[in-house]
Amino acid sequence: MGRSVRRVLLSVGVLFGTVALIGCSNASSTTSVSTSEPCHIDVFDESFVAELDDEFADLAVTAAVHDLRSGCWYHVHEGMVLTTASAIKLQVLGAVADRAERLGRELDAVEVDSADRMIHFSHNSPPTGVLYDRVGVSGMTAFSAAVGAESTRHSSIYGVTSATAEDLSRVAVAVLAPNSGSITSPLEPETRADLRAIVAGVHHTQQWGIGEGAPDGWTALNKNGFFPCTSCAPFSGTYTWRVASTGVWIDDDTQDTLALTVLTDGAQTQQRGMEAIRIIARHVGETLLDAGPGDRPFDHARCVAAESGESGASIARRLGLGDRWSDIRWVSGNEGPMRGQLLCAPEPADNVEPCLCPDAAWRRNVD
Repeated sequence: MGRSVRRVLLSVGVLFGTVALIGCSNASSTTSVSTSEPCHIDVFDESFVAELDDEFADLAVTAAVHDLRSGCWYHVHEGMVLTTASAIKLQVLGAVADRAERLGRELDAVEVDSADRMIHFSHNSPPTGVLYDRVGVSGMTAFSAAVGAESTRHSSIYGVTSATAEDLSRVAVAVLAPNSGSITSPLEPETRADLRAIVAGVHHTQQWGIGEGAPDGWTALNKNGFFPCTSCAPFSGTYTWRVASTGVWIDDDTQDTLALTVLTDGAQTQQRGMEAIRIIARHVGETLLDAGPGDRPFDHARCVAAESGESGASIARRLGLGDRWSDIRWVSGNEGPMRGQLLCAPEPADNVEPCLCPDAAWRRNVD
């Protein structure tokens, strides 16, 4: 079984600091049993959920794990609906690919370029806006219906899409899984393979989240969401960070797949939500796969949290990067700095890979 929440939290090596532990709240945890094979592991048992709620009483947290080996579902706060922030971009990718399939073609050059920037760096405008305009609310709604994401409500402002964690895990299976199991995917297997290749290119500074629990021998593919909101339920009227992560783990040998999604809201900093996701992801690996996390690209990230009113130039100085704020912003969603935002150096701490930033001529509105 997995370690306690507190032990996991204290064992996490975080280059940008630690978080405080606060309070208590109510919890719910459910396990859905497959008719084909018993779900013999209670991944989110009462003890784990109680500790999770104790450590993150300031947050709304919901999670859904689908084990395609058994068909089992495991939930924390099943049915809770939160806004997704950029985690919905994985569905944008799937819906654009679905549209191209129905038109009898591959992704065109604009779609490929936009998808790379949307997924690798989580840029909003123009890449995500271009793709979202192509599928529209109707296309996104149709994709949700096709995969059984029944609680998702799409908006013309894609970042305030509301959904359950299970909805997004269904999307992750339909977009990325080699075999979608009982979840209907409108995409051909070859298309899903192409989309896995795109998602594999997520910049190392954004490979935190659900992938941080994947053991060695499992490939983690994730799309995260991270953006503050002052008008998003259930924290309307308060500046809070919505921090989310969705995706799959795929066994390198057998292609067995787990889909995981964690949605959070209520944090005052991006890092706070990230800590909750990390704990859940590591617990899943320890309980379902009986293995601790492998070395992940984000382990080598060098990041700082923005203070209120802090300038980009100040962030660059704190990271020891001189006048390279535009590079930092490029790999941080092309936004900010925003209070509580995590901002990272483009290169990993040990410089094992080069910066993936395009030439300055391709940057738009980053200065």
